[in-house]
Amino acid sequence: QTISLEAGSRVLRFDTTADWHERHKILKVAFPVTVSAEEATYEIQFGHIRRPTHMKTPRASAMFEVCAQRWADLSDGHYGVALLNDCKHGYDIHDSVMRLSLLRGPTHPDPNADQGLHQFTYALMPHPGDWREAGVIEAAEDLNAPLRVVPTSLAQGSSRSLIEVNTRQVIVDAIKRAEDSDATIVRLYEAWGRPCKARLRTTLPASRAFLCDLLEREHKQLDVVDSAIDLELPAFKILTLKLEPE
Repeated sequence: QTISLEAGSRVLRFDTTADWHERHKILKVAFPVTVSAEEATYEIQFGHIRRPTHMKTPRASAMFEVCAQRWADLSDGHYGVALLNDCKHGYDIHDSVMRLSLLRGPTHPDPNADQGLHQFTYALMPHPGDWREAGVIEAAEDLNAPLRVVPTSLAQGSSRSLIEVNTRQVIVDAIKRAEDSDATIVRLYEAWGRPCKARLRTTLPASRAFLCDLLEREHKQLDVVDSAIDLELPAFKILTLKLEPE
């Protein structure tokens, strides 16, 4: 295992290689932290959910382990700690101990589950404030899809993104070609659990824009002004936009 803290980074990485051949055992990593809160926050698909950190009720006791996508966070409003992962999704956060399940050794229904060589990374991210302002979502994205440096012969100059959104509250989750045309599909969602307004700006050729459902069926045409589209999103709203070229 390699534990690293890169210059300027907020994240302590644990790059791990394990050759696992255990049976009827489970490997977890545990981090006792100096944060106390009644609930912890877990990332789920296109949003997050809060779950209790105690076992005071039958419902809470049944959640001895819960699933999460790329991160879970324990914060008291002034300070917090996030536990990030790139492929391990079994969490349990009780009292002030954050744990992540790494490997298991079951014999049923699949006797070979988790057997063999594994490479995975998890990371610890202390932060001030809550996870929203601290940028936990962005840190989890960096861990799972880091930027790749590619040498080119292009001249230096100004740069812009294909898609820009003017608020960190809205996450662009996918940019793809439409299934039935040359249009571009942009899928985004409100990630903080708070209604908001957002302005999306694009450098793609987009003479028209449509609000679509997840199957890319057009529901409503949107105004495109100077390559920008104004949007309103309720909490946790998923939007699919179709940008049609000229």
